[in-house]
Amino acid sequence: MSAKRPVDIKRDSGMSFEVGTLEEGVTEAMVEIDDSLYIIKPKAIYALQTADQIDRNRTNIHLPKVVTRQVFTIGSESEIAGKILLTAISLLDKGNFVRDGVNTKQAISLSLETLSTVVAMQTIAADFDAAQHDAYEKAAALRRAGDAAQQPFLGDVKSRCKSFMQQADHAVGALLEVVRLFYPEIKKTPWDSLREKIGHEIGEGNQFTKFLDQAVPFFKLVRNTRDCLEHKNSKGVVVKDFEVQPDGQLHPPTIEVNFRESQHPVIAVSAFMSGVITSIANGFEMVLVHLCDANTRPSPAFPVYIDMPMENRRRWKHVRFYFGTRFVDGDFVPIG
Repeated sequence: MSAKRPVDIKRDSGMSFEVGTLEEGVTEAMVEIDDSLYIIKPKAIYALQTADQIDRNRTNIHLPKVVTRQVFTIGSESEIAGKILLTAISLLDKGNFVRDGVNTKQAISLSLETLSTVVAMQTIAADFDAAQHDAYEKAAALRRAGDAAQQPFLGDVKSRCKSFMQQADHAVGALLEVVRLFYPEIKKTPWDSLREKIGHEIGEGNQFTKFLDQAVPFFKLVRNTRDCLEHKNSKGVVVKDFEVQPDGQLHPPTIEVNFRESQHPVIAVSAFMSGVITSIANGFEMVLVHLCDANTRPSPAFPVYIDMPMENRRRWKHVRFYFGTRFVDGDFVPIG
């Protein structure tokens, strides 16, 4: 047996390390996603890789044994993170309760991708709100000249909406990829096909079917709005900058959708962006819950299904759904 090299001795020795700051809270969970170990904290999420993952041939003795990077400045205290990534981890990590044939690791990876996209959408929305506020302030600071008044103006409302909806469509697309991990036959007109399949196989009165009746029009709205904004000659989405009304009221930038089978009445862009973010987070959560519930692995010992435990039995505040079982007294207890 050849003697260990100095780099081998260093890599094989014990170690201790800290991740992040005390202000971010304690480490609550560690989950492997895409060859990295993800550290979940209340106010941050980090990814960790070992030196051997980075330098598998052990050529660099000076490489730190662990390299961490902050992936999100939000953690388990974030409702968005809870509904998307942490719900996926809760239901799919280790794949113990979902039927064979579903790539649960890939589903968690897609939930991570979706969270990244929704965080980017939040940044776009926050930047829009800040620009809108600055436009108000700039116009208010200018002096009136006789009967003239300065109207706020952004000038790039449509391009901002386009960037936002591209990200929104990417998030909905990632959710659709999760659906296809459970039902790979879903291809053409995917959301309609999923609705038809669930209605046929589970029943028209099932909660999954009822949810899809409400959610599918929104998912289509996202795709149709993005498509329309990208086609310069299409007039199905009307985006307006600040506009003074005949009664003297100043309206903020607005958006209106009437394209293909999707319609949305005139609404302030800021409110539209906020609503889309909330709907994507809620939609991701509920689609994933229903997918797992409809594809639960049979348990020979006791019935296992998905339900909402009382808050004091939840692993994370903003993760509402867990696999579990119900005891004789009717109390639902999460397991796993």
